[in-house]
Amino acid sequence: MVKKKINKNIKVIAFDLDGTLIDSAPDLASTLNEVLTFYKIKTINPNLVRNYVGRGAKNLIELSLKKNNQKTKVSIEEMVNKFLLVYKKNCTKKTKLFPNVVSVLKELKKNFQLILVSNKPEYFVKKILKYFNIFDLFNAVSGGDTFEFKKPDPKHLLLTLKTTGCNIADCVLVGDSMTDVECAKNAEIPIVLTSFGYNNEGYKNLSIDYLIDNLNEIPIILKYLSK
Repeated sequence: MVKKKINKNIKVIAFDLDGTLIDSAPDLASTLNEVLTFYKIKTINPNLVRNYVGRGAKNLIELSLKKNNQKTKVSIEEMVNKFLLVYKKNCTKKTKLFPNVVSVLKELKKNFQLILVSNKPEYFVKKILKYFNIFDLFNAVSGGDTFEFKKPDPKHLLLTLKTTGCNIADCVLVGDSMTDVECAKNAEIPIVLTSFGYNNEGYKNLSIDYLIDNLNEIPIILKYLSK
């Protein structure tokens, strides 16, 4: 689905992680429910977690509590710390790469610089990328705690991009959620949205440049635009 043409001189491709390169929802859901159970709070349907991914653990917990109309005597900060502790042992148990991730990244790496901009804590971003042996394919990697701000704040993207020596006009963002769409809009760069990701049920009403069903469409799009 094409809304408008992307700059032909793209030099950097920025990727989101969860819902774009990896399907992490099963591990996030099991971690969340383990934490809720620990605090004797009603668990949540794992399928709903896909709609809550994209703005960090704090947001995930808050939305889950709100969905089930649950209150807790402990602070959200304590629950977040517990979540991160549990997630350390869970983050690669059920998480999988989406189809064609490795082959597409390797192909793109031949002609573009690749960066990764995620709201997941940097520790987990790097651990997961290394687990799947794709960390070295990226010129720069940042998480939600790398800087003082995170997506959809465009400064998260801009500071990660800075290490490449390229300008924001040279970049396109590939993501899956409203957070990514908002970040791209705030940075005034094109967005390529995956249809298989998280928190994007309303994508048909969004101003997106391309909607893809498989990551292997990205090289095709860029090849077309270079003509």
